[in-house]
Amino acid sequence: AVRRVCPARWVMHAPVVCVLVFCAAAAIAVPTGGRTPTAAQLAKVNRCYVLRYEDLFGGYCSHRIDSCNWEGVLEHWNTAGKKEGRIRACKHSDLECYVKRNPDVMQRTCGTSAFSGCSQDQLVALMEHYAFVGRPAGQSLSCDPPPATSEVPRTPASVPAPLPELPAPQTAPAQLQGAGGSTREAEEILRDPIFAAKLKNLMAAMGY
Repeated sequence: AVRRVCPARWVMHAPVVCVLVFCAAAAIAVPTGGRTPTAAQLAKVNRCYVLRYEDLFGGYCSHRIDSCNWEGVLEHWNTAGKKEGRIRACKHSDLECYVKRNPDVMQRTCGTSAFSGCSQDQLVALMEHYAFVGRPAGQSLSCDPPPATSEVPRTPASVPAPLPELPAPQTAPAQLQGAGGSTREAEEILRDPIFAAKLKNLMAAMGY
C-alpha cells in the first residue's frame, strides 16, 4: 500500500517521509463524516437552530431544550432547513438586531455593548433569552422596525354636570302693602309658609 502512494525511490531512500505521506493520504481518504456525531455535538451545532424557530423548538424539543431530538433536528436541517433558507448559526444579524433593542441583555450576558465581542457560548445564551423571554413577550428577531400604530384618540372623561343652583331663600316683606296695594300680591304673601309661621309667632308673642 505504501508503494502505491510513494515512488519506489522514496521507499528506499526516504522511508520515514514515505510513511508520513501514506498516513496523510489515508487520513484524507477516510471521510470525517463517517463517524456518527454524539448528541452533545449535535446539540452544540443545532442549539441556536431550534431556539430560533418556534415550530422546531416545539416539534423537536417540546419547548424543552433538554428534550430535543437532535438527530431529527439535524435531518430537518439537511432535508428542509437549507432549502427553506433557514438560519442555523447563532451569530447572525437577526440576533444582533434583537440585542440592540435590548442592550441591557447584551451588556449583562456579554459584558460589552458590541455584538462582535460576544463569544459562542454567550451567543447561545442570547438566543436562549430570546426563546424563553423575548418571544413569549411578543418580541421578534426581525431587523425591521415595528409597524407604526395610529394613536387611538382618547375619549375625554365625562365632566359631571354642574349642580343646579339652589333658589334664593324667600324673605318676607317688612310689611304688607296697604289698601292701595295689590290684593293678589297680598294674598300670595299670606300664603307663603315662612311668612305665615313668622306672623303666627309674632301674634302669639303679642298675646293674640
